[in-house]
Amino acid sequence: MGTIVQADSLDHLFTLAKKMHRQVLNDKKIKRVVTAIKIDDRRAKKSTISFMYPFLKVLIYSSIG
Repeated sequence: MGTIVQADSLDHLFTLAKKMHRQVLNDKKIKRVVTAIKIDDRRAKKSTISFMYPFLKVLIYSSIG
């Protein structure tokens, strides 16, 4: 499972990641959480999640089968 987010700064990104990680741990049944962060910091070309959504949708559905 994964979540794709876009942030205007690394500070905002890490703040959000910390909140997401802690939110999962609020469920007392959950004893372990692994949070992996992959950052794609591309400055040569402007791109947004809304631009990439159609491509991501194809990748997701093609991997499901």
